[in-house]
Amino acid sequence: MSDQRDNNTEQPAQDNAAPADSPRQDATPATPAPAVAAGPAPAARKGSGVVAWLALLLVLALAAALGWSLLEQRRMQSEIDSRLQAVEALGGRDQASFDELDRRLRQQLQDGLTRLEGSMGELASDSGLLGQAVEA
Repeated sequence: MSDQRDNNTEQPAQDNAAPADSPRQDATPATPAPAVAAGPAPAARKGSGVVAWLALLLVLALAAALGWSLLEQRRMQSEIDSRLQAVEALGGRDQASFDELDRRLRQQLQDGLTRLEGSMGELASDSGLLGQAVEA
């Protein structure tokens, strides 16, 4: 195959001048494959392996902390919800007792006003009698 590449590089003018009916022998470009460098790469991998493990442990620790934080937040939210429900239940009872107290006070006020109107009627008639007694 390298012989074919050599033939292709030695005769570029002939290939350009050749008629279209002649078949090409090799369609791949004549660039050599890059060589893999062998050397200090294993030493670099050992150091980066430790760094990779530390990075992985850090990511796992952060993920665990995030999970714990979310669970703690849900627990605190459920505690707040239960406290709020307890306060609302007490508020509902207090509202019912306030409504009852309001009803009783309004009834007492109405009864007091009725008695006061009756007393005022009596006072008006008594004052009329006193006025007549003074004139007589």
